[in-house]
This record gives sequence, structure tokens and C-alpha cells, in this order.
Amino acid sequence: MSRFTLASFAALAPAEAAAHAFGTRYDLPLPLGLWLGAAGLSVALSFLVFALALRRGADGASYPRLAVLRLHPLALKALRAVSVCMFFVLIAAGLFGTQDPFRNLAPAFVWIAWWIGFTYLTALVGDVWAVLNPWKALYPAGRFGLARGLPQGVGVWPAIRCSACGFSRSP
Repeated sequence: MSRFTLASFAALAPAEAAAHAFGTRYDLPLPLGLWLGAAGLSVALSFLVFALALRRGADGASYPRLAVLRLHPLALKALRAVSVCMFFVLIAAGLFGTQDPFRNLAPAFVWIAWWIGFTYLTALVGDVWAVLNPWKALYPAGRFGLARGLPQGVGVWPAIRCSACGFSRSP
């Protein structure tokens, strides 16, 4: 490519897009309708990407995944320890950190790294939440009453009854 072509591409590069409203709820730099439309299209596109990436072939095989739970036990413990530490760092940042969302780790991590990055990571790698869930690492199943199931008489699904409309459904 010539220098002129490179300079043309550099001149046409977009400037910073200030379309995120971290600090203010409705004080957006874009018209609300445009912002809501773009948000809706982003969600729809994400579902389309996941639908295409996660569909099964004609032989019933799904896309290849990393067997996250089959990692070395020491690696699993290290990942869970990092997850718990990050959990406490985010709680501390939310409680004691600056209230400026541009300078606080918690909003950026939750909205960007968690809701976007972790979702795509799970789609590409597999069930990473089974490893990184800080609550599961802090309170393993069977301790502190977290592994309780429904009573035997309930069955698989609890019955639904609406006295106002007369709707009733049981397993």
C-alpha cells in the first residue's frame, strides 16, 4: 500500500464514540430512541451469533468445548481462588471505592468484562461458571444447607394454582 492510501485510512478512522452513559441514567450523548434501538440490535445480534455458534450438526455433535471441569485440581483451586479474590475486590470497590463510575472498577467490570466478555467466553469455552462461581467456592455443596432439594412429595415441579383465574397445573 502506498503512503497516501495509509494516510487516507488513518484520516477516515472514527474518533472516540461516547455512546455509553456510565455516569448518568438518561443523560445520553445520543437520542434515546437511537440508543435503545442500537441496544436492542446488539442483543439480537448476540443471540444470532450464539445460535449459529451453538447449533448442532446433522450427526448431533455440538461445537468442540474445553473440558473446564477436567483441569488439574490445582489449576481448579487456583482459578477458584482468583475468582473469590476478584469477588471481594469488586465488593470493596463498590462499597469503599470512588463513586465516579469512570474511576471505579466495579461498574466497568460488571458491565463490560462480566456481561459481555464472560458470556462470550462461556459460549466459546464451555461452562466456566461451574469453576468460577465464587459462592460455590466459598460454600461447597452439602455445607451450610445449600444442597437442599424439594421434599419428596412435591415431585419434579411444584404445582401452580391461581385462585383469581382458576388456573391449576400440577405435575
